[in-house]
Amino acid sequence: LALGAAAAKDKSWATAETHLEMAASIRPQEAPVWLHLAMCRLQSKPPRTEAAISALQRVVTLDAEEPQAWALLGSCTSGIPGREKEAAYALGRACALNPTDAV
Repeated sequence: LALGAAAAKDKSWATAETHLEMAASIRPQEAPVWLHLAMCRLQSKPPRTEAAISALQRVVTLDAEEPQAWALLGSCTSGIPGREKEAAYALGRACALNPTDAV
């Protein structure tokens, strides 16, 4: 996770993603690894939205109380036809978990 976070800090998204994928394979039950991985996938050029959504779904499965993951999941799915209900649910969860944060 530390190598991935360091690469992400330098905006080396591909390198960060590689390190985070390795971390996820070693520690698949660590929600923060999946959250960082999702964020890297969203920053890649072009963004890897479906891969990020997959990682975010993993986060909320592991930690249903993670508002940032719910907010990102809602944001990512909101523009995809047929996933409006999923987006609304995710954004609703984010607001419920962190009502002072404007989603």
